[in-house]
Amino acid sequence: KRGYTVKQAFNGTEGIMLATSRCFDLIILDYMLPDIYGPDIARQIRQHDCDTFILGYSGHWDEMCRWHGLDDYAHYDLDVKLDSLNR
Repeated sequence: KRGYTVKQAFNGTEGIMLATSRCFDLIILDYMLPDIYGPDIARQIRQHDCDTFILGYSGHWDEMCRWHGLDDYAHYDLDVKLDSLNR
């Protein structure tokens, strides 16, 4: 609708493959994926030297506060508007 192209992964393995295949402007990364935790995915993405903005997203606030490698984070109770994210 606004000219964004969206790609979606349904598990961590698929997400890592997708995220490391090219550089994206934004990755919204859930903490609790079926096979790999979000922080492990973020670390693997960062190892590929991509400047992609990674937004962590979780309903587990305490765990979210301990993430490393994220540019920002949001709790499930927060509505995220992509237009408001600035690099």
